[in-house]
Amino acid sequence: MFVLNFYSPVFVDQLKRGRKTATIRLGDKGKKYRKGEVVMITVGFQHSPRQKIFDAVIDSVEVKKVQDLSPRDIEHDNPEFRRLDEMVHFLEQIYGRKVEMDDVVTVVSGDAFKEIPKLQGTFDFVFLDAWKRDYQKFFDLVFPRLDPGGLFLAHNVVNKQTEMADFLGTIQKSPALFTTIVSPGSEGVSVSWKKRP
Repeated sequence: MFVLNFYSPVFVDQLKRGRKTATIRLGDKGKKYRKGEVVMITVGFQHSPRQKIFDAVIDSVEVKKVQDLSPRDIEHDNPEFRRLDEMVHFLEQIYGRKVEMDDVVTVVSGDAFKEIPKLQGTFDFVFLDAWKRDYQKFFDLVFPRLDPGGLFLAHNVVNKQTEMADFLGTIQKSPALFTTIVSPGSEGVSVSWKKRP
């Protein structure tokens, strides 16, 4: 089994919560990582002990130039990033060299839409912070398994509302939910309580 290691412990929470669903690696790694392959996800600095987070199935492997990275690639790698220049700066820090637009990178992705159905049981609490245009799909996937009295929270519902209009319409109009939006900062979080029958 191959290991997919992340140096920064910052990624542990993002990985466990499903916020980070891809990694962008400098160079062509198409022969090292293959679609459908099971890899061990670990975190730890080079030449140091590593902590196993979980095993994962690779959903896709794409080799492309830095300039061809999509906003989706970038956000799936680091949910805090939105722009290509942020990703380039991050890669330069990790690899210790200048990264050019013509440099080749490999995007290795997992797919939460395939993993969530494998989870057993129901949920009493869900926190969603993913690709904003997928919020409605995630809601449709999880809501039937949300316990009555359970909470469904979603991040960035104020500053990214134009990217999730369908989702916001659903949670605000559904007779099965009581929804409010709180915004202690500029990003906003929706809090939806599933009504009891």
